[in-house]
Amino acid sequence: MTHGTINDGGVDCYDVVIAGGGPSGSTTAARLATYGYRVLLLEEKLFPRFHIGESLLIGARSFLTELGLVEEMDRRFLKKYGGTYIWGKGKGPDALDYWEIYWAEEIPFLTESTSWVWQVDRASFDELLLRHAQTCGVTVVEEARVSSIDIEDDTVVRLTWTDAAGALHAPTFRYFVDATGQTSLIATKQRWKVYHEQLRHTAIGGRFEHCGRFPDRQINNLVVIARERGWLWFIPLSDTVTSIGYVFAKSAHTDFSAKKPELLLLKIIAECPYLTGIMENARLMDKVWSWADWSYRSREVMGKNYFLVGDAQGFIDPILSSGVTIALQTAQLAAYSIHTLLKKPDHAELVRDAYTDLARLYFDAMYRLVCLFYDFNRSKQDYFWDSKRQLGELFGIKFEELYGSDLYSKMTPKQSFATLSGLVFEGPVTDLKGSAERLQMSVDDLAEVRAFMGLPSETFPADVIDGTDLPTASQSLTGSDVLACAGKLLALPNRRTRLIEAWLFRSRKSIVRVSPTVYSLLKELDGRRTIHQAFERYAAKRSSNVLREVDAVAFLGTLRHQNCVRLAGVERQVPA
Repeated sequence: MTHGTINDGGVDCYDVVIAGGGPSGSTTAARLATYGYRVLLLEEKLFPRFHIGESLLIGARSFLTELGLVEEMDRRFLKKYGGTYIWGKGKGPDALDYWEIYWAEEIPFLTESTSWVWQVDRASFDELLLRHAQTCGVTVVEEARVSSIDIEDDTVVRLTWTDAAGALHAPTFRYFVDATGQTSLIATKQRWKVYHEQLRHTAIGGRFEHCGRFPDRQINNLVVIARERGWLWFIPLSDTVTSIGYVFAKSAHTDFSAKKPELLLLKIIAECPYLTGIMENARLMDKVWSWADWSYRSREVMGKNYFLVGDAQGFIDPILSSGVTIALQTAQLAAYSIHTLLKKPDHAELVRDAYTDLARLYFDAMYRLVCLFYDFNRSKQDYFWDSKRQLGELFGIKFEELYGSDLYSKMTPKQSFATLSGLVFEGPVTDLKGSAERLQMSVDDLAEVRAFMGLPSETFPADVIDGTDLPTASQSLTGSDVLACAGKLLALPNRRTRLIEAWLFRSRKSIVRVSPTVYSLLKELDGRRTIHQAFERYAAKRSSNVLREVDAVAFLGTLRHQNCVRLAGVERQVPA
């Protein structure tokens, strides 16, 4: 089935071809189409179709908001405000702990009006995203199978696909997006898949009707329940329908039959004391599904003209329901990156660094927490405190140093767990919204800033370090001037500077990113030193008086001055 126009009279020409119509493919397509690009999306199945992974994380909300789908989501699906975890050492049945997480209470930068997501029927949800892409102008072809893909010099040079009638198509395109889910078209072809041996599991699950509900506020919660040899999920999908499943290492149930998975699922449910009353009137609606739940990641997530998004770049055990949220995050980032490359192809290195680093940040955050969760002998406080440490490691922050100046450092361990497990990082998420514009920044912007400050546009040679002949800024700059200029410089992703996500002088509406150099400079300000003295003290500590201009200006950009400031006597050396 085709929605859009296929040119049967000649070669089909597109800016971007996307394989896969799930959440990552549809979202990438919709965003690119809104930029005005010609996009072809190929989906192997006919929608709607069944899919597992029904529970969203709060980190998905901002992306669905950008797509303009929040009202429709509210209308179609059950609201989810948090999760219930029957997990870790405790005093309940089976010696388990019992704890709840509600995002509105635990994540400081959320409000009551932004603190829920949804439990979704994936057939309906995925079709909603696919049809939205279509309304944005994407050519959508269902029952379309990619027949071949050729990669040369890290570039997808040829692709053919077959339609439902068996006709073969060979479109031309500038960029390709692999959104094929666990099929992982490119990662499989290139042999990039790396499996996580400790997370090689089997999952079985099905839909039940007339289940009871967990009490009070837990009524719509995702519930995960540890069992002796695996864990159960319990996901309310409507007032009458519930998704229930079981994840386990295959070696834990040697009598398991993939031909009759319902036998094991019903047995595990019947033995679970937390579900006894809830399942009293429940009835299995349809067949029980079984699938290999093997966690993996791709060694590479992009090439010269292609991107891997969603499960095509990695899949994590579903214990914390991260799949759809990571799919939306990587899809948005891929769309922004392709938009940048189509506008400014000379930014390829910057885009590769930015996409790779941010895409892996989300995956790493969840992977580490999932591995921690599978240590069943920990208490909930262990999970909370480790989450706080992980946030610091992910953002390059030493909490003991930043305590009192940074929102994340002020979080309690439980708040840290809610933030990490919800994949809601205010900084990176907000960054993604402007990624296209920021990634388009180039050295031209640096020249513009230099000119605005009255500095020469050329780079000073490395041997000019005594500071005696260096010019100073020719004009005074207000705080807003400095912030505007520094904003352009801070926006430049550069692997050499390794920007870390340290958040200083932040409010709910403004975020400042700084490098380790800038953070070190900020620590030199004690209320007595001038900016120039801070520079000198920083240089003296490192036996060097060489400071890159980008760091100097970024340093100034983090300061909120009511009075005028000057960029004066700053030695500079831009690395080769």
